[in-house]
Amino acid sequence: VTRAAIASQASHIVEADGSCAAARVSVSAKPRGHVRVHVRVLPHESVDVVEKGAQLHGSLDLGVVLDAVGEAVESLFRADVYFVALFDERTGKIQVARAVDRGEALTIGDFDPDQGLTGWVMRTGEALFSDDVTKDRRLLEAMKPFGDDSNPVRSVMLGPLMDKGRIIGVFSV
Repeated sequence: VTRAAIASQASHIVEADGSCAAARVSVSAKPRGHVRVHVRVLPHESVDVVEKGAQLHGSLDLGVVLDAVGEAVESLFRADVYFVALFDERTGKIQVARAVDRGEALTIGDFDPDQGLTGWVMRTGEALFSDDVTKDRRLLEAMKPFGDDSNPVRSVMLGPLMDKGRIIGVFSV
């Protein structure tokens, strides 16, 4: 069997149900050894982003907004872990408004804006993204509380939440 045939079969399996596309398929093998197949799987964007945006902006009720964020995370990112943190101007602390790890709500206390990756995003207004947290020690340490040994967090994205040019919080998935 050729490497091209294995790559073709891997692509077919990934794309069989129509929900994902296979990109960058590579096959490596050693003589009389194991065959390794690497496939980058990309979900098809089938979510109406405009509708999700309207849901987020259509309510001033924080619970409704957080529910819409949860639905967007599930449908857009298919992520197991996410949180929304908001800056409380009265206390000067960051409050985690909603945190979810594999469907379970987490309770995370308030913390200072000079702490951690969330604080860094709040202070700088810059997004942070890594598709492999194992390559950055500070990301690996920050992600340890989330996921588990059988399903560790592999990638992370944190972005500032803005309102009229002000940073009001951080979204992470």
